[in-house]
Amino acid sequence: MSGIIDDQLNETLRLEFVEGYEDNAGVRVYPTLDALIKRHDVPKNTVYRRAKDQGWQEQRNQWQATYQAKVNKDRATKAAKDADAMDSASINIAKASLSVVMRRVNATFRAERGDEGANAADIVSVTELRDLVETGLKAQKMGKLALGEASEISKVTTDEFIPPSLARIIDRLDGAAEAKSQGAGNFIQ
Repeated sequence: MSGIIDDQLNETLRLEFVEGYEDNAGVRVYPTLDALIKRHDVPKNTVYRRAKDQGWQEQRNQWQATYQAKVNKDRATKAAKDADAMDSASINIAKASLSVVMRRVNATFRAERGDEGANAADIVSVTELRDLVETGLKAQKMGKLALGEASEISKVTTDEFIPPSLARIIDRLDGAAEAKSQGAGNFIQ
């Protein structure tokens, strides 16, 4: 054991105690004073006296608080980037879903109008239309949520803004719902 702790060794001991060091596995270790004494083979009383006089414990507490704040900030930054990537993916899914819904509904409108090149097979059934509308609503909610907007959209629309073709589809849905409810009213006696 050497009895002299020069300035360079003192600084090494202080830094290892205050900031810790990485072991062979890359794990940060915060040694006790006794572990440092053993590791560097230095006099116990001298190390304890210097640690007390130079405020090593207070420095360690402050360094660890600063270090932990940096770790937390780095985690938050990574989480924000991950959330941004997830939101972007959600927006892309919502856009693609709405695009599919739009193509199917437009094909139905063209077929119902008898447009050139339209095919009667393109007309969607009431069930398909309901599924398309549901998909559209869910895609819209997903996109709005990803953009940080309200998940529910409550807008009042007047009949004058509803295209005639959509009005016909809504009438068909209403008729189908009414027919179904009338069928449920028949009782077997």
